[in-house]
Amino acid sequence: MFVSVNGVRLFVDVENAGLVPAGGAMREKATLLLLHGGPGFDHSGFKPWFSGLSDVAQVVYYDHRGNGRSEDGDRSAWTLAQWGDDVKGLCDALGLVRPIALGMSWGGYVAQSYATRYPDHPGKLFLVSTAAKFEFPAILDSFARLGGPEAARVAEAYWMAPTAERRADVIRICGPLYRRTPPDPEAIQRALIRHDTALHFYGPDNEQGAWTSGTPSPACLAPSSSWRAIRTRSRRSPSARRSRHPCRPIACASSVSRSAATASSATRPIRPSPSCATSSRPCKPTVSGYR
Repeated sequence: MFVSVNGVRLFVDVENAGLVPAGGAMREKATLLLLHGGPGFDHSGFKPWFSGLSDVAQVVYYDHRGNGRSEDGDRSAWTLAQWGDDVKGLCDALGLVRPIALGMSWGGYVAQSYATRYPDHPGKLFLVSTAAKFEFPAILDSFARLGGPEAARVAEAYWMAPTAERRADVIRICGPLYRRTPPDPEAIQRALIRHDTALHFYGPDNEQGAWTSGTPSPACLAPSSSWRAIRTRSRRSPSARRSRHPCRPIACASSVSRSAATASSATRPIRPSPSCATSSRPCKPTVSGYR
């Protein structure tokens, strides 16, 4: 289905009921709102993996503006600020209160934009395989370590001045370095990929440049009196340790346990360090929030 949000129609898919019978009463399940990666991908990568949480949460999938099946709108609005506003707008349109927002990869950047612009809105926030800031030197060093000089050269050419040709090269040469196991070819076939959205976003002179090392991250820009980071608990697994992902040098939670979906929505206020606003080092998102 399509839902009108901030002047565009966003594609939305909802899995199972949010209000279910429980003895002599009706039980309201938590809402898990999934923010897909990219930019330029769609929500299909979450399926069918998050269907396993459908008995404890109502799972809401959607495609960001300019991604997947959603409308483009004005391309000048393809910014992290607008994508963050769209999360809040979608929740308002659907009547979602205190959702559990999960942002994966680039969706984690959108999740941080949303959470810092509307710090009292999410019930919980999960940041998966993402970062608070792009650190180009660290990214290029990781590609060199994982794929050798050619991977570093191709990555630098793309990340510094992205073009369609360079994007094709980085997908072919650097793409396999993002995973320890080969991707599911059918999952790739199912995805609606928008290369033009990625080219609009990436590069130090484009929207991505606002999140490069040396500029305050959205966490640092949030009012210190209102920022609330959601503290979660998850089991320490090999995949939850420091990421092998060349573009995600910061360790984040890599999975959502079933218990997390049913945990209480209590939060603990965590304020960014005062040094965040002046330091060239990014705030680090961790399983416990920002530090």
